Amino acid sequence: MSTDGCAQVFLAEAIKKAGITHLFGVPAAFTKALNLADDSGVCVISAHSEAAAACMADGYARAARAIGLCYAQNVGGAGLASGLRDAFLVGSPVIALTGGGDGATAYKFAYQDSDDMRMFDAVTKLNISVRRVERFPDLLRLAARTATSGAPGPVHVEVEGAAGQLLDQHLPAEFWDLSAIADHSAPCHRTPGEADAVSRAVDLVAGAQRPILIAGGGARVSDAGPALLEFARAFGAPIVTSMNAKGIIDERDPLACGVVGSYSRDSANRAVLDADVVIFAGSRAGGHVTNRWSLPAPSAKIIQIDIDAQVMGRNFPTAVSIVGDVKTVLHQMLCAYKESGRPPRPAHADWLRVAAAYAEASRRKIETSGRTHRTPIRPEQLCTELNASLSDDCLLVADTGHAGWWTASLMDLKPSQSYLRAAGTLGWSLPAAIGAQCAFPARKVVCFIGDGGFFYYLSELETAVRYELPVVFVVNNNSGFAQEDALFHGGSGRPQEDPGRRFLEFAATDISGLARSFGCAGYCVERPQDLREILQEALHCGRPAVVEVLTDRSAVPAAAVGWPAPNGRQRPS
Repeated sequence: MSTDGCAQVFLAEAIKKAGITHLFGVPAAFTKALNLADDSGVCVISAHSEAAAACMADGYARAARAIGLCYAQNVGGAGLASGLRDAFLVGSPVIALTGGGDGATAYKFAYQDSDDMRMFDAVTKLNISVRRVERFPDLLRLAARTATSGAPGPVHVEVEGAAGQLLDQHLPAEFWDLSAIADHSAPCHRTPGEADAVSRAVDLVAGAQRPILIAGGGARVSDAGPALLEFARAFGAPIVTSMNAKGIIDERDPLACGVVGSYSRDSANRAVLDADVVIFAGSRAGGHVTNRWSLPAPSAKIIQIDIDAQVMGRNFPTAVSIVGDVKTVLHQMLCAYKESGRPPRPAHADWLRVAAAYAEASRRKIETSGRTHRTPIRPEQLCTELNASLSDDCLLVADTGHAGWWTASLMDLKPSQSYLRAAGTLGWSLPAAIGAQCAFPARKVVCFIGDGGFFYYLSELETAVRYELPVVFVVNNNSGFAQEDALFHGGSGRPQEDPGRRFLEFAATDISGLARSFGCAGYCVERPQDLREILQEALHCGRPAVVEVLTDRSAVPAAAVGWPAPNGRQRPS
């Protein structure tokens, strides 16, 4: 490794040392570093927008559980910031590098120049700027540590100069330290819980009659699936998951009750409401996973396990709070229970039978709805056929809105598969799936998205074609923003009048033909009996493919009967 050169060389070496295989951005910034990285085998993906590049880096980071890197020149900073919103909401270890202002031209109306730093405050865990070249190495190390330690999250590093020209300067040899950059996977530190808190939590769970585990995104980052199952079997506790932890255990396991919260299965919500002790394992207990804070029941005792102390008791008063890595803490609790000399734990057969009955009833309803064979096609049947078509190592990326709701509630996944979902940014899943495919070139990556979300980043189909990334995009085409229909109808039941209908309904568009014009394989499915054959053909065609499925616009996910309206009842504090 050369230690006699400019900081651009240092950046290229750092990228290689960290094991990052793909970079995502829009030319032109940090050009020398990117060229050097490309020469060393790192693939530099040139996207069609900075926002899409950030989504790609996010998909890469979530899939690999490691740093995703995106970049832009100063004028693209605002787009990059908008693309980081989902990474921030979920807690994804993305580092965004941008060019920044030049002190020599500040306040002189330089071309394309504006102060972008404040845009990143709301969507990053850390927002820093580099104004002296010798500070770049230590600040880059700080960015990597911050992105991957504790609760992961995105970091922004602004480098002086519209295209980061500060890094063209010579970097003295004494600053060439790459030792702290290598292998920044998440979590980079597994913090144990405090022993007394672990002991109190074990006492509480051991005395429970109806314990339940709610696994959140922190459990997925921690790779805590096997630990969750071991814990659940030892204590007789069913498992429900947030969307971020979907598939962390086999969703056909007898202990699995499905996804809980707003985009959920009825079985999961019912089981949580019945529980007397609820263990939030790597979940912030936010509005989505608790169905707007309407569950657990007010009488339930709460144990919260999370690596981020700031989330403890924020939404519900906790009986026990344990700050630590989920996988580590669950093992601590199991060891403490075994070492306590207590008699073997009762199996709670009655409680497990109740939870299993809820799960089975939900599955029966799903199986029935998945065999409708109606035209237009029902999304329930689309999800049933897609579930049957996925390989055992498939990585499914779901968009927000109905796409997230359908996949979370209707599909059963297993740990050998993966599930990534949009945390609220419509259209995110299309570029994110491209990033996930970069992280795992040999795995089949499938994006499930509605037509409304599909149009956000349509141009990135060309990116997938150009880089030969064989993502399969399944488009649930119901001709518009169907999820918002009820809002505009106002509950009156009256059909919308023109021009009001144009708010939500799109002009007829040949999406599959559009895909073919980009160089993708393009398919259109109008009959339910053709679904499985066409899905299989797309999954095995070996190139980017778009499967447009014409679905029933009136189809709405079944909300659990009797759940509270928005801002439903909250636990007393």
